[in-house]
Amino acid sequence: MQKSGYSGSLIPITKGKDAEIADLARQHGFGDPLSAETLTDCILLQAIFYTIEKKRISNEISVRDAILRSVNFAAENFLNNPDWKMHIKEVLQKIAEASRVDRVFLYENIYEDQNLKSARLVERWIAPEISEERIAVPGEERTFKEMGLESFIEELRNTRYVKSHVRDLPKKLQPLFRMINVQSILIVSIFTNGDWWGFIGFDQCKYEREWKTLEIEELKTASSIISAAITRQKTDARLKYLATHDYLTNLPNRLLFEDHLHGAMARSQRSKKWVGLYVIDLDHFKKVNDTHGHPFGDKVLIEVGRRLLGAIRSSDTVARIGGDEFVVLGEDLSSMDDVNRVGNKILIAFSEPIVCDNIDNIKVQITPSVGISIYPVDGEDMENLMRYADISLYSAKKQGNTFNVYQESAGKQLWLDNLQKF
Repeated sequence: MQKSGYSGSLIPITKGKDAEIADLARQHGFGDPLSAETLTDCILLQAIFYTIEKKRISNEISVRDAILRSVNFAAENFLNNPDWKMHIKEVLQKIAEASRVDRVFLYENIYEDQNLKSARLVERWIAPEISEERIAVPGEERTFKEMGLESFIEELRNTRYVKSHVRDLPKKLQPLFRMINVQSILIVSIFTNGDWWGFIGFDQCKYEREWKTLEIEELKTASSIISAAITRQKTDARLKYLATHDYLTNLPNRLLFEDHLHGAMARSQRSKKWVGLYVIDLDHFKKVNDTHGHPFGDKVLIEVGRRLLGAIRSSDTVARIGGDEFVVLGEDLSSMDDVNRVGNKILIAFSEPIVCDNIDNIKVQITPSVGISIYPVDGEDMENLMRYADISLYSAKKQGNTFNVYQESAGKQLWLDNLQKF
């Protein structure tokens, strides 16, 4: 019977010589044998009730243990693989199969101005025999009203889970679930850093499901594991961002700029086009700080970064590499006209005064000096390119509010020689 997949409970009824068969049945997990000679209706009913309860407890333990194994599987996968989205479908499948549900969904909440707007399906798993008709696909966004969950929002925020049979839902909501053949639901919230991130939804389609407290607790543990994986990836991404971006302007810092420069040089070798390195220094910026204070100076630097971003193409790079020193990488330059055009765009970005409305409506005119070097004309590594750009910046600062390309005095012949080679 075990080989055939039979999962019910049998109660052997024996006569004297059947004792050996009864013992064998007991060893294989069937009910305790009853003696035909002493069997009464009362004894039979007691045996049936006992066997049913024993089977119920056994099933609960089996489901709980399976869910625990799926939770361990999730924890191990997320620990070894920081990108949780790569493994979430497999994790959802393990959890769904362990908890014996027909469908499982992972939704991420979408907020607009800190107000809950909708939820986006991140991933799902559906049992092979269950219909996918009318079921959301990954990436699809739906409002809580469209999903029939609007009345559960506060409960999901506070209690952190909701369970219900569809027949117990408000009558206006029942059709939303019946049209996708749902009979019982369980929804478990996911929180990251104290904020309601989203939820896991479990659909029972073939029959009504009475969710046990232990099962719910284990599935809440599963949601906590997913939460930890999401939080870890967010934290890793945030730490990486902080390590590679300027804290004030949110522009790339020197570390990320170097990475972008190496990438630009590699692309230049393939395209046979130049990369322009534009080092920008703000003229007399110290006077701005001394006159109006550092809070105003910080506002000016933020505005400078914004204007530089608006002056270049999306394929180019703006970085802040020092106090009032910025750098622009211009790619795909074919001629000195291209080089000069980018330089002029940088100067034009500073043509209007900078106004900080929230600081006494102060207005200042900021002018830049720009030093330019060209890869591979002026050098084939960052050290030389920066040195030549600084030399040309020094010449530009003598004039003020202008740009200067490195190609003078001793460097001029080197520039011409390299240009011919390229």
